Amino acid sequence: MGGEAVGGGGGGRGGEIEITLLNPNGYVEAAARPLRPWLAALLAELLAAPTAAAAQPGGPAVAPAVAGETAGPVGGDGVSFGVRFAGDRAMRQANRQFRGKDRTTDVLSFPGGDGGAGPSAGAGTGPSAAGGAGPSAGGGHLGDVLISVPQARRQAAAAGRDPGREIRVLLLHGMLHCLGYDHEVDGGEMERVERRLRRRWIGPTGAPGARPARARRRPGRTRRAV
Repeated sequence: MGGEAVGGGGGGRGGEIEITLLNPNGYVEAAARPLRPWLAALLAELLAAPTAAAAQPGGPAVAPAVAGETAGPVGGDGVSFGVRFAGDRAMRQANRQFRGKDRTTDVLSFPGGDGGAGPSAGAGTGPSAAGGAGPSAGGGHLGDVLISVPQARRQAAAAGRDPGREIRVLLLHGMLHCLGYDHEVDGGEMERVERRLRRRWIGPTGAPGARPARARRRPGRTRRAV
């Protein structure tokens, strides 16, 4: 299973963003071509956010069983981020190995850095173990996200959502955990941030993806971007 790396734009600090996708083309919902620019642009915005300086970097070293051979950061001030799309069997094995839970889940996050936090649980299942209170501003490996595509399909079907949209929802959730957010202890901060970013970057239920919202001006009134 080969990795596909993509060099993104600046991360708000003069560095580059490198994203490695493992097995994206094994699942139609995770096709690499539309996800690459979406991930790079979203991550660039998150790293450029004013709250980026608030986080403490944390998380274990990259787990080889999840990330594969994820490329290192680009440049002295760049960041890298890895995603692996897998089936239920691989997800169940990872969930058992790293969290002691012998069942599949939708997404696991493995924050980068040298801290001691463990992997974060899925979007709606189990406790989170990510540390920090916001994005990490430093360069280096941001972390890795493992997604069970079959579980994403089931969740999308149960909620009447587009499976491609569900993949993006899980990617956003996992990315926020890698940036240091933790919905178990942050008093709703991660939920608020995620809800806002879903509107901007994913769009309404049923939409496979969305561009960031832009302010629109009309005669006699001003519309603000959400």
